Amino acid sequence: MTTESVAPRGTVKSNFTDKVEEFYFSYLGKDYRIFRPAYRNNWQFRVSRGGKEYPRSLGTPIRNVAKEQAIIFLKAFFSETWEDRISELRQKALPQSTVGELLDCYKLSAGAEIKVAPETVGRNAAYLLRVIATVNPDVKDPRALRAEKITEEAFREYIRIARAEGRSDSSIRSTLAQARSVFTPKLRHLYAAKLQLPKQLMEFKPLDANLTGSTEAFVPIPSDTVKCMESAALELPGNVRRCYFLMARLGLRNKEARYARKSWFEMHEGKRVLVLKDRPTEEFKLKNSLPGVIPVEDAVWYQLTHDLPEDAVFLVNFTAPTMRRKITDRAINSFVRQFLPDRQKGAYELRKWAGSIVASRARSKFGDSAAAIYAAQIFLRHRSIKTTEAYYVTYLKTVSGVTFDDIQQIYHPAEEAKQDPLAPWLTARGWLTHASGQWAHETLSPVPCAAPQALVLQMELENSASRS
Repeated sequence: MTTESVAPRGTVKSNFTDKVEEFYFSYLGKDYRIFRPAYRNNWQFRVSRGGKEYPRSLGTPIRNVAKEQAIIFLKAFFSETWEDRISELRQKALPQSTVGELLDCYKLSAGAEIKVAPETVGRNAAYLLRVIATVNPDVKDPRALRAEKITEEAFREYIRIARAEGRSDSSIRSTLAQARSVFTPKLRHLYAAKLQLPKQLMEFKPLDANLTGSTEAFVPIPSDTVKCMESAALELPGNVRRCYFLMARLGLRNKEARYARKSWFEMHEGKRVLVLKDRPTEEFKLKNSLPGVIPVEDAVWYQLTHDLPEDAVFLVNFTAPTMRRKITDRAINSFVRQFLPDRQKGAYELRKWAGSIVASRARSKFGDSAAAIYAAQIFLRHRSIKTTEAYYVTYLKTVSGVTFDDIQQIYHPAEEAKQDPLAPWLTARGWLTHASGQWAHETLSPVPCAAPQALVLQMELENSASRS
C-alpha cells in the first residue's frame, strides 16, 4: 500500500487505494491517522500509550463525524484520569439514521441550500417514501426503517411491482427520477454532518435500467374531436376552463398553470404577453429555469379573465395550492380523457397540441420543417431541441391531423365573437356572427354594428328583471 505524506496540522487529506481509505488530522501538535478498509463500513482509529496500541472503531462512516469522535477519544485518553473514563474509550457505534430522518433533513435543507421549490421538495420526498413503502408492504411506518433499506435492489423491486400493477415505464421513470433527487451531491455535506448514513448511500443513484423513454411523439388530434372538445371547453366551470386555455393555447405545464397569476401578463408595444420566469418571492420556479414570453390573443385573454373576480390573484382561483392542483391535475385530465380516452396524460396532450399549432403555423409561413421545430422549441421552452424533434418530426412529415388552417376554421370565428361581451347573450337568442363580422339574426338581415343599442337596452332590462 502506498502511503502519502502526513498532512500538515489543521488540514485533512485523503488517500484511496484498492484496500484502504485514510485521512490525517492534527491534535495538540501531533498527527493522527483515521482509516477504513474496503470491507468495513465505519472509520477506524489507533492510538498508543505506554507502548500499547488501542485500536478503536469510531462508529460512523462519515469522515467529519469520525474526526470529532477521534478527538473525544483523545481528550479522554490523555487525561490524568483516563483509566476512570474508560467508558468513553470503548467503541461507540452511533445509531444509523432512519428513512424519516433522512427525509426530514432533505426537506429542511433543500430549499435553503439549493433553492428547490417547496412543492418540489415535498414531492421528491414523497416519491422516495412511496418506493420504500411499496417494497416493504408489511411495515406500518416506512419512515422508521433504517436508511440501509434504500438500495438498488429495493428500486429494482419497485420497478417489478409497479409494472405488475400496470404502471407505464414513463410513470415509473418519473417516480425514480424524483426520488433520486433526494440524494443530490449538493446536499451530501449536510447529510454527512447531521446524519448517520451507510457508506454506499452517500453516493446513491437509484437504478432505472430497462425503462423505455418517456418522450412520446405527438399524435395528431382529429378535427372532429377538436371541434367537440373546444365547444365543450367553453361550457366548463371557470377554473377548469381557464386551466384548459392556459394549457391548450399557451402551452403551460401543470405547475405553471397552477401558479399562473394575472400579474404575469404584461403589455409590450401594444400586445399582451405572458412572461414566464422564476419568481422566488412567489415560491415559483420554472422547470430547468428556462424563461419564455408567450403572445396572448385577445380572445384567449377574454376566456381567462371575463368571469374572474377583480381581486383574484391566481387564474385558477383558489388560494390553497392543493385546490389548484385538483384542477390542473385531476379535473383537466378527466375532461380531456372524455375526448381522448386512449391518451394517458390529458394535460400533457394539450401542451403538445399547442406546440403543434405553433409548428404548423411556422411551417406554413416559412415552408421549412426545421423552422417549425425551432419555433415549437421556443414556445414550449424545451432545453434540448431533440425533445421537440421527438414530438413533431413525424407529425410534420405527415400532417394528418389538425393543421393551422384547420385550427382557424375550428375556433377562430368563435373567438372573435367571444371578444364581444354580448356574444353569449346574443347567441342564446338566435343571433349569429355574419361572415362580415356583423351580427345577424336567423330571420333578419345583418345588423350594421357589433351590438345594436336596442339589444343592449333589452339585455339590461332582462338582467334587472332577473335581479328583482
